[in-house]
Amino acid sequence: TVQSIALAARKSLPVKKTIPKTMVMLVTSNSRLYGGLDGKLTKFFFDNTLKLDCDRIVVGSFGAEILHSLSYPSPFEINNFKKDDPSFEELQVLGQKVFTHERILVFYSKFKTLLNQEPFISDISTSSLESNVSKAPFHYITEPEIDKILTFFDTQISFLLFQAIFLEVNLSRLAARMTSMNQAEIN
Repeated sequence: TVQSIALAARKSLPVKKTIPKTMVMLVTSNSRLYGGLDGKLTKFFFDNTLKLDCDRIVVGSFGAEILHSLSYPSPFEINNFKKDDPSFEELQVLGQKVFTHERILVFYSKFKTLLNQEPFISDISTSSLESNVSKAPFHYITEPEIDKILTFFDTQISFLLFQAIFLEVNLSRLAARMTSMNQAEIN
């Protein structure tokens, strides 16, 4: 019910200003020590975004190098962190660029098993729940205003999804590195 009340109230509120465009983000590393993980992911990004009309950000210098070597025709912004694992402040700065867009697609390596990490696309845009809107009138007073509450939760949920992706990328990199080191030891 809170969700339906908020969505009904939101229809009467001014829409927050966002760029009505899609942002795609490729999350790679700054080093080559992950056993081909970034190469497979960057090729997946290349194949799926070649004809999209969108803004692009590449996180990690290795992904940018691969896209340049593949002669990726679309312009993209490069965003490198000091380390492969970004600090909270670095994530906030990146989030300020990304969350101004209406739709956000993140390309990253998803951890499946210790031996299997797969390229994955995650849509972290705030979703529309129009089908669940209640038609019943509501008479509630909230403090602060409903638009401030919705903005706060939209921002918090999106940022938490964003952080979760970077945590999963770190897990995927760790598994790829362990597998590569094991293979090197066997060889």
